[in-house]
Amino acid sequence: INEKLNIDEDKIEIIPWFFPHFEEQKTAVDIQIDIKQKHSFTGEYLIYDSEVGSNKNIKRLLEALAKTDVNLVFIGNKISSDIETRELIMRLWVKEKIVFAWFPESKELALYYKQSIGVIFPILYTSFPFSLAKAINFKTKILASNLAEIKDILGEKAEYFSPISTLEITQSIETNKQNNKNEVEYDDILQKYSKENFTHNLMKACQI
Repeated sequence: INEKLNIDEDKIEIIPWFFPHFEEQKTAVDIQIDIKQKHSFTGEYLIYDSEVGSNKNIKRLLEALAKTDVNLVFIGNKISSDIETRELIMRLWVKEKIVFAWFPESKELALYYKQSIGVIFPILYTSFPFSLAKAINFKTKILASNLAEIKDILGEKAEYFSPISTLEITQSIETNKQNNKNEVEYDDILQKYSKENFTHNLMKACQI
C-alpha cells in the first residue's frame, strides 16, 4: 500500500480478519455416520480443505502422503474439480488414498472433521488462514506450516512442520497417525478473531 498508493505508513492500520462461524448440524435422529466406512478407508485419514493455488504446496503433501498409510480427504468444490491436482495424484500413485468429498452436506460436515486425525495445512505463504475456520469451529487438530503468520494466530494449539521439507511433512503425518482424536479447544482464538472484534477495530480505524 505504501509503495503503490504513496500512503504514509503512520496512516496504515492493520486490522486482523475473523474466522467464520460453523455449527454442527443435528438431525432429528442422531445417527453417527462412520466416515471411514463410507469411503472404505482401512486406516486413518487427514483432511485438506484449502482449495488450490501455487502457494498451496499440494505436490509436497501428496509426496509425503505416498510414504505413509494415511488417507486424505479433499474438501471443497474448487479442488475437487481441479484437473491438475487429479493428474498429480495419478502420477504419484496415491489414487487409492484420496477421496474428493466436494462440500459435504451440513449434517455430515462436522463428522468429517471430528472423525479425522487432523486437518493438514502445508501452505507456503499466507496472510490470514481463513480455510482453517472449519477445523477451529469443529475443534479438530491442525498440522500446519511453521509460518510466523500462522503461529501468531494458533500458537501452541497446532503442530508445525517446514512446508519446504517433504520429510518433515511425512514425519508430522506419521506422528499423528495414532491420534486419539481428542478435541482441541480454540475458544480463545474464535473470541479474539471474531466478527465483532473485526467490526469494532474497523470502526475505530475509520474514526482516526
